[in-house]
Amino acid sequence: MSEATRSLRNAKLGVVALVLLTLAGAYHFGIFAQVAEPKILAETLVARGAWGYLAFILAYTVLQPFGVPGTIFIVAAPLIWPWQTAFALSMIGTMCASVVGFSFARFVAKDWVSARIPARLRKYDASLERNAFQTVVVLRLILWMPQVLHSFFGVSKVGFWTHFWGSLVGYTPTLLLVSYLGSEMFDASGRIQPGAWPILAGLLIASLLIAALHRAYERRRSSGGLRNAERGGFSSPQPMEKFMAHDLEGKVILITGATDGIGKAAAMDFARRGATMTIVGRNKEKTTQVLTELKDASGNQNLDLLLCDLSRMADVKRAAEAFQAKHDRLDVLVNNAGATFKSPVMGPDGFELTFALNHLAYFQLTTSLLDLLRNTKGARVVSTSSAMQARGVLDLQKTPTSLEGPGWRAYATSKLANILFTKELQRRLSGITVAANCFEPGSVRTQFGGFGSDMGLLMNLVYTVARPFSKTPEQGADSLLWLATSPEAASLRGQFVSNRRPVDPSKQALDPKLAADLWTLSEKLCAEAKARAA
Repeated sequence: MSEATRSLRNAKLGVVALVLLTLAGAYHFGIFAQVAEPKILAETLVARGAWGYLAFILAYTVLQPFGVPGTIFIVAAPLIWPWQTAFALSMIGTMCASVVGFSFARFVAKDWVSARIPARLRKYDASLERNAFQTVVVLRLILWMPQVLHSFFGVSKVGFWTHFWGSLVGYTPTLLLVSYLGSEMFDASGRIQPGAWPILAGLLIASLLIAALHRAYERRRSSGGLRNAERGGFSSPQPMEKFMAHDLEGKVILITGATDGIGKAAAMDFARRGATMTIVGRNKEKTTQVLTELKDASGNQNLDLLLCDLSRMADVKRAAEAFQAKHDRLDVLVNNAGATFKSPVMGPDGFELTFALNHLAYFQLTTSLLDLLRNTKGARVVSTSSAMQARGVLDLQKTPTSLEGPGWRAYATSKLANILFTKELQRRLSGITVAANCFEPGSVRTQFGGFGSDMGLLMNLVYTVARPFSKTPEQGADSLLWLATSPEAASLRGQFVSNRRPVDPSKQALDPKLAADLWTLSEKLCAEAKARAA
C-alpha cells in the first residue's frame, strides 16, 4: 500500500471516528432526548433565546444525516417562530444536513462503491450522471430527505453543485408547505393530523406528475436524437471506449493548455492513441516536463512542444507560423488554455488579461492556422468554454479594456466570447468539412487559475471546498475528446456542448450580429497588438 493510499484510508477512518464520537457525545449529554419530539425540541430552543437559531441549525446539520428524522426539526420550527423564519431556518438546516450526508458518503465510501458496481449497473450510474439535476429534483420532491438518499447521491456520479442546487429546488415546495401549514398538518408530537393527508396526497401526486412529464420529455428528446443520428446528426452519448478504439495515427493535433487539468488529460489520450501532437505552454521547464511524461506514458515519440505567451498576440502569431513550418495539415486544433483572476488585470498588449488569454488568443491562433485547417479534410476546432458563459455580459466597447467589476465576471464574459467566436468561425467555414464546436467541462478538479491563480479569499475557499466533489480531469475532458475524435460528433457544427450533447447557451451567445461584430473587433485588436509589438 502506497503512502498516499494509507494516508487517505487513515483520513477516512478519522472522519468515521469523529462522527461516532460526536453522536456518542450527543447521546451522553441528552441531546437525542431533547430532539425526540418536536414539542420537546421547541421548548429547548425557546429556552435558549436568540441562540436557539444557531442551536437549531447545528443540531439539524449534525444529527439528521446520521439518524434523527428531519421532520422533527421542520415541525418544531413553525411551533416556535413565524412561518417565514421557520421556512428560512428549515431550509438552511435541511441543506446543511444534505451537504453533510452527501459529503460524508462521497469521501468515505464513493471509491469503494464505484469499484464494486456490477458492470450491468454501470449504465444506470452513467445515465444518472447525464440527467443528474432533474433526478435530484424529482427524488427530493418525492422522497424528501431520508439518510439513505444523501448516501445514494454521495456515492453516485452526481456532482456536488448539481446535488446542491437540485436539492434546493426539490426541497422548496415541501418546506414552504410545512412551514406555512405546520400547525394544521402536524400535532405537537409530530404526528400527522387527519386533515393533512389530502395536502400530502396532493403534493405526492404533483411530484409524480412532474416526474412523468420529465420522463416523457427525456424520451422525446432521445428519440429526436436518434432521428438526428439517422440523418447524420448526433445520438445519445455512448461509452468513451466506443470511440477510443479509433486509431489516431497520422492525425496532427495542436492543443493549448495541455500542461495541467483537462488539457493534460486530453493530451495523454491523444498521445496514447498515436496522434502526432504539439502541446503549447508558457513555462519552458513545466512544458518540457509534461512532454516527457506524455512520451514515457504513451510510448509515442511523435510529440512536440511550442513555447508561447498566449497573452501576447504577436507571440501567438509567431507560434502559429512555427507550427505551419513543420506541418502541412492540422486535423484537430484544441483551444483550451484559460485563466481567471481575483480582479480584472491589464495585459501586456493593453487588453484586459482574462479577455486576451481566454478569447483573443483563441481567435489569433485559430485564424492564423485557417489555411491548414481548410486544407485538411474533416478538420475540427474544439474550444473550451464554461457554464459560466450564462453570467457573462459582452460589451464590445468596454469589455476588451475594462478593469471594472469582479474577476469572475470577466471570466464569464470571456467564456461567452468563446461561443460567439465558435459560431462565427463555423459560419465563415460553411461549405467545407471543417467543424468548429465548443464545450463546457463542468466543475473540474484542476489547478485552474492560470497566471498565479489569485482569485481572492472567497473564490479560493469555494474552489477548495468544491474540489473533492468535482470531476477528475479525465472526466472533464470527456466532451473535449468526444468532439475532437468521435465519429458521432463529426456532423456537429457551431454547437455548445455539455456532457456530449448540444445545449442552448445564453441568449446573447445566440446573437449572430454580435458574433460577427466580435470577429471584426478581434481582427482589429490583434492587428493593433501586432503593430505595437513590431
